[in-house]
Amino acid sequence: SWQAYAARQTIVLPEGDGAHTVAVQYRDVALNTVTLLDSIMLDPEIRVFDWVEISGSDRYLTARAVSLSAFAGGSDTVIISTGENYPDALGAGGLAGAAECPILLVKKTGALPTAVANEVKRLGAKKVYITGSTAAVSAQTESDLKKIVGSANVTRLGGRDRYATANLIAIETVRVLAAKGTPFTGKAFVTTGLDFPDALLASPVAYAEQRPIFIVGRAGADGSLRATIAALGVTELDIVGSTASVSTSVEAALAGVAGVSVERVASASDKYAMTVAFAKWACAEEGFSYADMGVTIGDRFPDALAAGPLQGMSRSLVVLTPQKSLDSRVRSMMEANYEVADSVRFYGTTAAVSQTARDAVMNVLK
Repeated sequence: SWQAYAARQTIVLPEGDGAHTVAVQYRDVALNTVTLLDSIMLDPEIRVFDWVEISGSDRYLTARAVSLSAFAGGSDTVIISTGENYPDALGAGGLAGAAECPILLVKKTGALPTAVANEVKRLGAKKVYITGSTAAVSAQTESDLKKIVGSANVTRLGGRDRYATANLIAIETVRVLAAKGTPFTGKAFVTTGLDFPDALLASPVAYAEQRPIFIVGRAGADGSLRATIAALGVTELDIVGSTASVSTSVEAALAGVAGVSVERVASASDKYAMTVAFAKWACAEEGFSYADMGVTIGDRFPDALAAGPLQGMSRSLVVLTPQKSLDSRVRSMMEANYEVADSVRFYGTTAAVSQTARDAVMNVLK
């Protein structure tokens, strides 16, 4: 039977493989008609694959682009971190998850960039967290933010060093959950604070599960860290990193905190092998998926940091890649999960993830 439409219309074909005939009849006001027939073959072997680039002309505008994509409807809260060095931002993923907010990046000196100020306003943010001391995010930037949201609504989480800052961020993460009436699961991550890949691979899970991220250095798990873990009621610590990153002595010290179990959930020799190892754990144990993988450059931290909230919202992985190629182990991971990996997000322009690297990804997944 004919169905009448007054304007352009999308036709949904019935389910089932094989040939379907579509007849379209055009009729004008004088009742003149033209009928067109088309046969459409539905092939179950044809794969639908989607990709998107989320980027700006630099790391700061890429972070804004992620915010626009993830929080199109706005957010009451925003986290501001430096885009110039990673240490003070490593723990931001869990706080972003607790506050359900994006992470925006600024330079460590000077005023708040207009683009970032405009994004804070677009979000409708009423609360701002700054991660790091004034050596990481300037006093001028803090002052500019206070003009937007009010002095009482800007909180700087900055300790004497990166480890103390991560502890403060963890404390605030649990406090925010309590204020919302959301129970803290007792689970947290531990990664090295001397490099960024492990923490940023964990960031989407930290966001989705609202988990604090603690960081450690060569000096090990000091008394302040152990006291913070105990005070927050942490019951499970998952170490992300090899014993070269988080030593067995640190692992033992953490296991010595009363009521805390410690497990090394992912360990590998380098950042790309770690990408694969962590992905395997996150998908098997935390309900993450290879769909909507977020591909970012593995040699620089800003894009992966900003990507954490969006990837966490969709329970999707951050995948690190060399700038000009696709690591063979990451390629094998994608090939093994080809059927699930029907979409991908590229963070940053081709200056970050080159067209060669993108083509390699898409040749695997298309």
